[in-house]
Amino acid sequence: MGGTQARPHAGTGSANLSMGQLSRNSTDSITIADGSPMNGNSYTCVRYLNKGAFGKTYLATRQQDPPQCVIKIVDKDLLKEEYKASAFREVEVFKGLFHPNIVQYFDHYIEGQVIGIVMEYCELGNLYDRVTEGEELAEVEIWEWFVQVCKGLEYMHSSGVLHRDLTTKNIFISKDDTLRIGDFGLAKKYAMEMSQQLSLQSVGCSSSNAPEMILEQKATDKSDVWAAGCILYFMATRRLAFAGISDVAIGLKIGQGQYPPIPQEKSKQLRDTVAWLLTVKEEDRPSIGEVLANPVVSVYTNPTDRLWKVYKLKWTSTSLLDGKNRRVLEKVHDKRRDDQMRYEGIAELMTEILFEKMHDCGLVKLPVPKRDPSDPCGKDALPDFNHPGTVIFASKDYKTAAKLLVLVHGGGERMGTKAGQWARRTMIYSECIESGTQLPYIRTALQQGYGLIILNGNDKRPDIEGCRSFEEHASYVWKNYVMSSEAAYVAIKSHSYGGSIVNGLCRKYKDDFRQRVFANAYTGDVALDMPDDHSQEISKSWIVSGLPRGSIVRKNGKEVGYSAGTTEHSLTPNNVVEGVFTFIEERYRMVAPTRERPFPSSRRRINTESQIV
Repeated sequence: MGGTQARPHAGTGSANLSMGQLSRNSTDSITIADGSPMNGNSYTCVRYLNKGAFGKTYLATRQQDPPQCVIKIVDKDLLKEEYKASAFREVEVFKGLFHPNIVQYFDHYIEGQVIGIVMEYCELGNLYDRVTEGEELAEVEIWEWFVQVCKGLEYMHSSGVLHRDLTTKNIFISKDDTLRIGDFGLAKKYAMEMSQQLSLQSVGCSSSNAPEMILEQKATDKSDVWAAGCILYFMATRRLAFAGISDVAIGLKIGQGQYPPIPQEKSKQLRDTVAWLLTVKEEDRPSIGEVLANPVVSVYTNPTDRLWKVYKLKWTSTSLLDGKNRRVLEKVHDKRRDDQMRYEGIAELMTEILFEKMHDCGLVKLPVPKRDPSDPCGKDALPDFNHPGTVIFASKDYKTAAKLLVLVHGGGERMGTKAGQWARRTMIYSECIESGTQLPYIRTALQQGYGLIILNGNDKRPDIEGCRSFEEHASYVWKNYVMSSEAAYVAIKSHSYGGSIVNGLCRKYKDDFRQRVFANAYTGDVALDMPDDHSQEISKSWIVSGLPRGSIVRKNGKEVGYSAGTTEHSLTPNNVVEGVFTFIEERYRMVAPTRERPFPSSRRRINTESQIV
């Protein structure tokens, strides 16, 4: 973040920066001596790294894992008011972003005149130094790194965040050669008055600024796309697309889109892509989603290829193998920093593979929050900067199916378990993707004529409706998607923390649960404690136990659930697929003859909390 790192590149609690260890240099800014404690004794300064627009960065050590981090120190007393806002905005934006192609925020602290932002340390420095000082990049490497930048931007834009200062100097390289976007001092959230005119004094005149930033003093998601074009150009040529002896000279070239031609030995596809991204008229420039969807670029987004190139892991269409064709069995969560970061990157690619398989099953993505009601069902409506948020998965007939199954995954920290997964680690390290994901449930449900809605509660987006927490996400999906369906019969399958989410839904939408929910299946450590007699009557729990599968489990003489036939918590869902669907069908046969289809297709159902009108 903010400059070069190692020339490298990461939070904490409240503060106590040891004032005796601070000094002021000739420019009257704070300097911290090597070996000095920081934030009391929470950190120890190792060495100075760099100076950025809003502060200095230091490599530091800490007691937690990972032991090394980067701390950006901002001296509030030396900042103008608009710059103070930038420092606090950086914390607000940064702490809500979790993605393998974004520098990881750890914590921040404030004491006196000092703001400290603690973040991940990226050992291999920044992209600028790598390109200028290393060997010339092969074109395939250029494309692969460009895709990583675009993936990070795609996530940011779907979170309603603009970077506004994307350059090769604030893209950092982790130990496993993964690019991470950092330095969010000029970033802005969707919710932070995005239409507000920019001040050139605060944004500056960088060689990667888009024409609209210079000429109209505004920035949009397309401005970040322009910056990505400048980065692609730099990786291909080792020089800036727009350079000059003054800001005015640079601004004139940017305004006209005049840059030195890319050498002919580079492919026409690369040269054309740069020209496409550096389109002067903002309205004619692509969005980051359109860039990634372009066939020239999408060739390099294949998650199977990226698994091998980055992590040396093979995807065999069903299983993940290492370079010696052994199934990957390591439990990354039991290890520390290097493996955890590796795990997050692998999990992101495996999630892409899983989503492709869910799409192959005929499922579509639906936006959260919801778009214009006129958007046709069946058309994937992906989040972007103008419509930030996340997605759920659904069958195309979820609105009209007579029977509906809702799948609710387990919890998970940070990036966490996503749609289509029960537990993230199981997805990666199980014998095959079928036994580690929701795919068996999806296929069985479709075969038995159920419509499907699949929650995605851990893909959080701070400050965006339906995305702030798992609980809010579940409530939003139930209110806006489940309750807008015409299904007379609704079944639920949840796992682990997802069971608590279902309990919350049962309390909040009590009338709908009593009227339509006829079966509630749960897997996990302990049986669900449902909130009322109806929910207890319709529920069945399969829990961790060494007893034969399906055996009654008792505790202190009291029946507490049924054995899932495994002592591994994360394996319980896929150990009882057949039992779950047998239970659901038994419950369906009990209620189907007596229950009418309550809402004909001509009538729209609207929910206000637990009331249906």
